[in-house]
Amino acid sequence: MVNTIFREADHLYIANFTGKVSLQDIRQYISELEQVPEYISRLNVIHDFRQAEESLQPHLINEMFAIIREPLSRFSKIRVASVHEKPQTTAISTIVKQRLNLRQVEYKIYCSMDSALGWIRIKQSVQRQAQN
Repeated sequence: MVNTIFREADHLYIANFTGKVSLQDIRQYISELEQVPEYISRLNVIHDFRQAEESLQPHLINEMFAIIREPLSRFSKIRVASVHEKPQTTAISTIVKQRLNLRQVEYKIYCSMDSALGWIRIKQSVQRQAQN
């Protein structure tokens, strides 16, 4: 399951993944990401996988890329901070990072929300909302 929040003032999109993550969750995430206003060309993204159980197998990663490639192409720059506490979700995100071939996406993996938000450099009020 995925729940998303978009903070227009900060160009911050937070995706909070919980339970088993599937291709359907990725489709939902992209569908909601497509609602970001057209005038925003640079986007900061937090993928919060701390409460997730990765069910997306490595052989499905190319199918995931097929789902995300076109919707992400409208942005000139996307900074993604992916936050993990479990080895399996970290492993899948590491594979995603290695195979990601989108020049406008900068993708980093973190083990704490504080570190991820520090990299994104978002205001303190956003940090409190992202941690809740």
